[in-house]
Amino acid sequence: MRVVGLCELCNGRSELSYGDISNKLQITEDEVEDYVIRALSAKLIEARLNQLEKKVYIIKSVQRNFGDEQWKQLQSLLAEWKQSVTSVQKTIQQNALKQ
Repeated sequence: MRVVGLCELCNGRSELSYGDISNKLQITEDEVEDYVIRALSAKLIEARLNQLEKKVYIIKSVQRNFGDEQWKQLQSLLAEWKQSVTSVQKTIQQNALKQ
């Protein structure tokens, strides 16, 4: 369950300190790397460890819940994608007419 908790903690963040992780997961700072490596191995997060700074730099993480906010984000991304595809279609059609 702590690995899942780590994933939730990573959502929406680009970095976390070992201290933040240990406090939230109620583990020692020495255990932080073990849990991060477990999450990395399970492909639940993509991150880099910095042992000198005692930080985890998060690239992406799996979301446990998919609620209203995530649906709104997805809707926005799909609208942007649709607009881009429409623009490409118009460009192709205009170039076809010129030939």
